[in-house]
Amino acid sequence: VAKVAKVAQAWASKLIGSIARGGHLQHRPNNKFGENIWMGSGYKFTDEEAVKNAVKSWYDEIRHFTQVVWKSSSKLGVGIARKNGHILVVANYDPPGNYQGQYANNVRRS
Repeated sequence: VAKVAKVAQAWASKLIGSIARGGHLQHRPNNKFGENIWMGSGYKFTDEEAVKNAVKSWYDEIRHFTQVVWKSSSKLGVGIARKNGHILVVANYDPPGNYQGQYANNVRRS
């Protein structure tokens, strides 16, 4: 789990610097983990509030939702970074999810 978290934190820290300079959200290139990214701004979120908002946002989007609940993703790493009024949450999942043909085994019906 430590490696997954370390990669998530490294990407959050690098990406927030890019955002502060006018860049945009992007997934880490050549990332072997599944990844979700969320950004908030204009509100002073605590880390806990930021993660709750990120997970709710991902849960409400189909492709992000399936990664959040993907059964075979057994490790989760989260990175949080702040700069210039922005907060960024990066979640990495190992093994990654969202593979065609594997939804029935990995996403439970409600």
